[in-house]
Amino acid sequence: KQLKYQLKTIDETFPFRLETNIDISNRLALVLTQPLDREFIDTYNCTLHVTDTADHDEHLYITIIIDDVNDQSPM
Repeated sequence: KQLKYQLKTIDETFPFRLETNIDISNRLALVLTQPLDREFIDTYNCTLHVTDTADHDEHLYITIIIDDVNDQSPM
């Protein structure tokens, strides 16, 4: 069955896009569209909607938590 994927978010500054045609394994990826700034936003939420050719649909809620991996230790 052919699947249609759609990423939905209410966040206008959502810095990711959905990549659906990565390889023949039908894997999906969230790809950055702009740099992340954890001190500005540290969590993003979205919903992945999947629909097949018979109009059956499912959704998955996704929370992305940004870690500050290059943070300096306090002195």
